[in-house]
Amino acid sequence: MTRRVLVRLTEAERELLLTQVDLPPRLRSMVASAQHGVRGWGFTLSDQDAAEIRDRCGDRLTAIGFDHDSSPTKGGLLLESMIDKFFVS
Repeated sequence: MTRRVLVRLTEAERELLLTQVDLPPRLRSMVASAQHGVRGWGFTLSDQDAAEIRDRCGDRLTAIGFDHDSSPTKGGLLLESMIDKFFVS
């Protein structure tokens, strides 16, 4: 049975996912259609979809996540936060 999880994103995290992370159209549509509420942008997805978004965030993290001194960039910190949010235990 596929487990469903609720994920809540900040505006900055949602924007980064939509503009900087290479998501397939189906997942991009999920993020784009998230409902805005008091606690951020929320949407429900399967644990497999969460794993795919997490993997794609990890791919992007290696590309933009660190500066020349290997310190995390602002985008890198957001990506790390999203990787944590999309981790389904």
